[in-house]
Amino acid sequence: MSISTRGLRSSTRSKTLIGRLRALPAETGPLSAPRPSEAPRPRPPRGEASALPLPPDLHAAAERLAELFAAAAFETWAQGGPTSAGACDPLDPTPEALVARRHYRAAMRAVPLPLSPLIVHVCCLGLPLGHWAATKNIARAEAERALRKALTHLLNHFCAQD
Repeated sequence: MSISTRGLRSSTRSKTLIGRLRALPAETGPLSAPRPSEAPRPRPPRGEASALPLPPDLHAAAERLAELFAAAAFETWAQGGPTSAGACDPLDPTPEALVARRHYRAAMRAVPLPLSPLIVHVCCLGLPLGHWAATKNIARAEAERALRKALTHLLNHFCAQD
């Protein structure tokens, strides 16, 4: 899976949102036609080599953080209260989620503060690195260097923890 084009892992929230959008009825009329700039771009196949090749240890650190984020149930916690279907009660999280949140916060403290939003964007939310670079108006190569630096800090944290 390509880190720079698809992110590390697609999140539960994005899967839910895509499902809801696909369930909506298609609009007709002049406003519903896609603009040329909004036309869907073909995505590279999953088996294609990553544009940002990472050493296996950095990739493992990113995957471990993504697993902690998923286990912490931040997204389901944020989706609603005890009355919403499918979301956990924000006032009564599971013990496993509390432990995962503690480990997630410790891992994020190991990453320098300016780089932590980049790690969350790419590793936890599964969004592409190119999107981060475009929104921050920085060169893609600079974003790649920042991601490598942040993942190195994360790897050092996980190695010291084990």
